[in-house]
Amino acid sequence: YTKALNIYEKLKKKREIAGILNNLAASLKLQIETSEETNTNIDYSQIVDYYNRSLKISEELNDKAGIARIYNNLGILAQSQKDYEKALMFYEKSVEVSLSVEDKQGLASTYNNIAKVYKEQSNLDKALQFYEKALETADEAESKFELYVTLKERSLVYAEKNLFSEAYSDLLASNALKNQLDEVENLRAISSLTSKYEIEKYQKENDKLRYEAEIKKQEDQI
Repeated sequence: YTKALNIYEKLKKKREIAGILNNLAASLKLQIETSEETNTNIDYSQIVDYYNRSLKISEELNDKAGIARIYNNLGILAQSQKDYEKALMFYEKSVEVSLSVEDKQGLASTYNNIAKVYKEQSNLDKALQFYEKALETADEAESKFELYVTLKERSLVYAEKNLFSEAYSDLLASNALKNQLDEVENLRAISSLTSKYEIEKYQKENDKLRYEAEIKKQEDQI
């Protein structure tokens, strides 16, 4: 990502720079969270800097979808630090921007994250309200992935409220969606392998034809 960033900066490709900065922030966050070192005073300043630089460029480009995505990521970062007030502030900004461009999939993801904040605060009724919003929006966006995530997360809230019938129903639905997503992924993999096989077969046939043509040419010369 750093090498790509250097190249895009030389080419002055602003949209690509914003994307790479966002990816750098996400990668650094993941690296910190999966580190085996137990450090209670984690420095997130570099991650915040990457996000802020990406946000500034996205604002210059008036890339509303990019702005909403960065606000959502800043919310996730604040939530991971248990700063729920700041997390909700960023999520609300993300919702506002997503609504302005009708980015329903991004909106569903943010509603899902807001629900998680309320769940972590043990405000389960409020969490259920936002899971309902996430489901409605994901359904409108026809996003099976967001539907799967939301149903799976909501089943846990129902279980905490001892609503086991609703929890079981959501879990069954999420598992069915997961199976569908897995099937699509498997089909893509098979399609990719088939395409690769066809290309290799075509190249071998071409090589054979060129070889035979070269032999014929040499025979004619002889």
